[in-house]
Amino acid sequence: MSTVKTLMTADELLKLHGDGFRYELIEGELKQMSPAGEKHGAAIGRFTSYFGYYVYENDLGIVCGAETGYKLKSNPDTVIAPDVSFTRKSRLKEEELVDKYSTVAPDLVVEVTSPDDYPKKVQRKVKAWLDFGVLVVITINPNKQAINVFRPNSNDITLTESDTLVLDDVVKGFSYPVAKLLLKQK
Repeated sequence: MSTVKTLMTADELLKLHGDGFRYELIEGELKQMSPAGEKHGAAIGRFTSYFGYYVYENDLGIVCGAETGYKLKSNPDTVIAPDVSFTRKSRLKEEELVDKYSTVAPDLVVEVTSPDDYPKKVQRKVKAWLDFGVLVVITINPNKQAINVFRPNSNDITLTESDTLVLDDVVKGFSYPVAKLLLKQK
C-alpha cells in the first residue's frame, strides 16, 4: 500500500498563520520553523538597521523583513523567506507591491545562520536564491563572527570584523565595516 503525500500550494500557505511559527514551502511540502533565538534576531536587527537606513536615506529601493516570502518555483510550489531582502527602486515600485508572495527575485538577500544550520543546508538555500536570480546572497554567522558573500558565477567571499562589506554593484555606494554588523562576543 502506498501513501499519497498531500502537497500544499503557495496560496494555501499564505492563508496559514497565527500559530506562532514561520513556515516555508519546499516543493509543496510544508516546513515549520521555530521562532529564532535572541542572537539570531539581534543579528537581523543590526543588519536591517544599518542597511535599511542607508537604502531609504538614498531612495534606492525597498527592504523587506523576515516575514516576507518569495515564490521561487511552481507546481509544486516553493516559497522561502530570507531574513532580509532588498529590491532596487528601478526594478520594483512600492505601488506595485503585492499582498501575495512575490515572484520577482530581490537583488539581495540576507540569511542569518542558526546554530542548528548545517553547511549543506545553508549552501542549498544560497543556491536556491542564486538560481532564482538574486544578485547577492549574504550569510551572517553570529557564532563564527563572519559574513559570507555569494554572487552568481563568482567565488564566495568570507569577511571578518577587520573587513568592509562592499555592495556597490547592487546597492549604489553601500560599504560598511563588518565589525559594526557583527555582535561582539564577550
